[in-house]
Amino acid sequence: MLGLTKGQRDLFVAATALKVLLFPAYRSTDFEVHRNWLAITHNLPLGQWYYDTTSEWTLDYPPFFAYFSYVLTLPAKLLPKHYSEDLLQLSRVPVEGWAVVGYMRISVLVTEVVLFWSLLRLSGSSYESSPAKVVALAIAFHPGFLILDAIHFQYNGFLFGLMIWSLVGAKEASREACLILWLMRPTTYVRGVLRGSAQLQVSGPLIMLHIYVYLAPAWFIYLLRTYCIPPKTGLTLRLKPLVQIGTVVIGVTAVSLGPFLYLGQGQQLFARLFPFTRGLMHAYWAPNAWASVTLIDRILLQAAKRFHVDLAVSSAGVASTSRGLVGDTNFAVIPDITPLHCFILTGLTQVVQLVPLWQRPSYKAFLQAIAACGFSSFMFGWHVHEKAVMLVLVPLSLLAAEDWNHYQALVVASVSGIIGLFPLLFKAAETPVKMGYSFVWLVVVCGSLRFSVPKPTPTIPSHLLDNLQTLYLSTAPVLLLFTSVLHPVLSLSGHIPPSMEFLPLMLTSVWCSLGLWIAWGRLNWGMWRGGEALPEVLPHHALRESTMPSPLTPSSSQEIIPISPPPYASSSKSKSKPIASTSTSTSASISTTLPQPAVFTPDSDLHHKIRTHQQEYDAKAEVQGGKRKARRGAVEEERDRAGKMSRNQMTERMPYRPLRVHLDGPPGLESRRGSSGKMTYWEVRTAKAEQQARAKVGRIASGRA
Repeated sequence: MLGLTKGQRDLFVAATALKVLLFPAYRSTDFEVHRNWLAITHNLPLGQWYYDTTSEWTLDYPPFFAYFSYVLTLPAKLLPKHYSEDLLQLSRVPVEGWAVVGYMRISVLVTEVVLFWSLLRLSGSSYESSPAKVVALAIAFHPGFLILDAIHFQYNGFLFGLMIWSLVGAKEASREACLILWLMRPTTYVRGVLRGSAQLQVSGPLIMLHIYVYLAPAWFIYLLRTYCIPPKTGLTLRLKPLVQIGTVVIGVTAVSLGPFLYLGQGQQLFARLFPFTRGLMHAYWAPNAWASVTLIDRILLQAAKRFHVDLAVSSAGVASTSRGLVGDTNFAVIPDITPLHCFILTGLTQVVQLVPLWQRPSYKAFLQAIAACGFSSFMFGWHVHEKAVMLVLVPLSLLAAEDWNHYQALVVASVSGIIGLFPLLFKAAETPVKMGYSFVWLVVVCGSLRFSVPKPTPTIPSHLLDNLQTLYLSTAPVLLLFTSVLHPVLSLSGHIPPSMEFLPLMLTSVWCSLGLWIAWGRLNWGMWRGGEALPEVLPHHALRESTMPSPLTPSSSQEIIPISPPPYASSSKSKSKPIASTSTSTSASISTTLPQPAVFTPDSDLHHKIRTHQQEYDAKAEVQGGKRKARRGAVEEERDRAGKMSRNQMTERMPYRPLRVHLDGPPGLESRRGSSGKMTYWEVRTAKAEQQARAKVGRIASGRA
């Protein structure tokens, strides 16, 4: 099934079964919101979609999501008439019924296939081993999707699946991604970019859900820097890819907004999509920067009341402290925050965080920029919901296997972000599910990645930060114990007054915001610490194959130790002859270390030949069918066989008793040999691999490939 292994199929079936069992669980008002949108798009003409006020749950998502809601009504027409009429009726009151619940819940499960399929492609297209698979499974079975989609009710899995597909296109630059994303064109933001004959597909839910527009700067800089103003060319602008990108963006935007602008609904559409009158904070504070600011404001207000501190206190701010409603948020002591302030803060932080992507437009820097843009919008945005933390957690998960810093950022962000979602499920029946599932997920995912990500030698700052983070995470059980057990018990017994009923939500929001501050700092430090950028001259799929570590070369734990020749050794006395190699060991001047792989940088003509050769090879692989999959299987099989043949770590490092057998040929190089005096397995395979690679490059350069 979709190329899944048996273990992956079992996980998929188990997760699906759990979500089916949760059909009768709590569902928020978002359930009726989405059902009403189905009714609006089914019963009303296009011109009335954004004007209808039959229900209080008006349509306030972008046009492509409205089209998506209309598509969901099509299968509903196949249901028995009384079921479909109940499901698709316009009503002022919520519509209940098992048929309605079942259809809506099933629609979430079916659309989540987009997420599973995209993650399968993203992890299966890489040559990375277990960490990539762990990350893919971690996102697929993320507690956030269980809480938000399977219980609370939304379509986040579908939307993030579209975003993952865009990353697949950016990483692979393959025609297959072009075809798949073209078939998904109703949800595509950026259709495609051509650079010569190479193609990069970038699609996403940026017009499906307007909150994703905060991530658009990362895509813009990546496309601009990779295709229009590539590195090492100064600021030379390539007009052809720029025109192609602009044409695609304008075309897709016209399809999305054109019909409504033609009907003169631009102002109404803008008012629905960006309701600034809803206020800075939600009724439950999202764990972002404004939660910390609001806490400081409340502390200052209490200090002014209790200690008679001479502070200017706003009466509107005092009323806002206990209202608990969605609307304009006023501070009592601190000056009020306006949408302009949020926009400036978000924009400035994103500009600073996009500088590393401009300097090094690599795939890793692209992922970092996406995570950073999501972080900035969540931390400083206007009227941010706690659900938007998934914009942070999903990109961070894709970076977790890169290094120890990103792994630690994922750990603290996941704990804080997931606990920040717990108040959405406030009923006792769902408490064991949300806590138990999240705990198992955190233990399995973080434990698996901990042994896959190398830990560098700690410095004093990193050691202090790790310990501070560990201390912070150790307080999570205390928070959960108080908010879930102690506070309800003490409130019922009268030990906590009713005026303190907001305390669990406030503590949860503020505690989670501290963890996200730590993760945000780690992410920014990782971005500015930098890394090697991918060469611009090769497309991503060619780079991946050319820079892939060969399974036939020694790893770091299998290094070959050169030995100086004994004084009595002579090249004429050695009977063994090394296999012919292009290595420098047969030259007159012989080094005492093994040759390092040469860094090959082709010129533009040779690069064109390499690209053409790669396209011909891909075409042959498509015709023959399954050849690429067979090649990956052969590589994995060779890795397994080579691993079985390798000696243990103590023997490989050879701290004592190295074998000393002199090479045939000019003296000067000693290498570890077997007891028969022949070259080791690694030396033979390395020599063959180098010879084949050089021969292939020569054929391509001469045009004989």
